This record gives sequence, structure tokens and C-alpha cells, in this order.
Amino acid sequence: ALACGTPVLSSNVGGVAELVDEGRTGWLVPPGDDQALTAALDRLMARPEQIAPLRPHARTKALERVSSEVVAAALRDCFAAAAKAHA
Repeated sequence: ALACGTPVLSSNVGGVAELVDEGRTGWLVPPGDDQALTAALDRLMARPEQIAPLRPHARTKALERVSSEVVAAALRDCFAAAAKAHA
């Protein structure tokens, strides 16, 4: 979603908070909190204009953190370190 410039509404689980900056690239709710999720969805449905300003930030965050170039470089570094450790 971020790569498409779409802000994310997600539960704060796993590594999601590494990509979702609250109010900048999306919104986080506590895991398992159905009321918080419902409230966030209601707020966004009632005020969809809150979404557009976040779009450029969402896209930028995706390009910085999870673009194919960034991921490929991280994998190369990881494999190089592993190869060096086993050489």
C-alpha cells in the first residue's frame, strides 16, 4: 500500500511500526482492539480528506525502506557477511 502512496491503517504488530509513522504514513491501532480499529475506520470514512496529505509521505517511506533497490542491497550485504563468516 505504501509503495502505491496509500496510507496504512494497521494493527501495531510485528514490524509494521517500522513503516507506519502515526499520522504521517498511516495510523496504528493496538492489536486485538476491535473498538480502536472501528473508531479509526469511522474517523477515516467520515473525513477522507485526511488521507490525501499522507500519500507523498507513504510513497517516500516505501521507497526509502522497502524498494527493490534497498532490499536487494540489504540482501547483498547479508549474504556477503554470511559468506565472509563461513570462509
